[in-house]
Amino acid sequence: MWSLMILKPDIVAHRPLLQQTLRELLEAGIIIGGAQKLLLTRQKAEELYGVHKGKFFYPRLVRHVTSGPVIAMRVSGDVRRILGSSRLYPIPEIGVRSSLRQRYALSDVRNVAHASDAEAAQRELALFEPLPPSEPLLSEILA
Repeated sequence: MWSLMILKPDIVAHRPLLQQTLRELLEAGIIIGGAQKLLLTRQKAEELYGVHKGKFFYPRLVRHVTSGPVIAMRVSGDVRRILGSSRLYPIPEIGVRSSLRQRYALSDVRNVAHASDAEAAQRELALFEPLPPSEPLLSEILA
């Protein structure tokens, strides 16, 4: 089953971390069936995160995801496990391989990526389809 993953501006802006994140996703068996780098409009961000409207972090979340380029991807695999919880605490034990968010997130909002849950996957993916094939963009980033 396909779902949506969006790499947020905080990770897209830092090429070495973006490359490492994409490599880890691919090495973990995540299939990236489509991908596009784009600027998210406020309207699209509000549609994507509408479920959080009224929560204290909603304005910061919308502001962040519209602050710079994102990479929207159609993915298949256990992305949410690899990405980890959006709650950054408690910190895992020393020596335990942590999630992408534990290693690279700057805050609860600037947290590497958005990944659809099962219930929202098709609705969220429809906001970005059709996504072009992922190969050209991934090749350019990973070169």
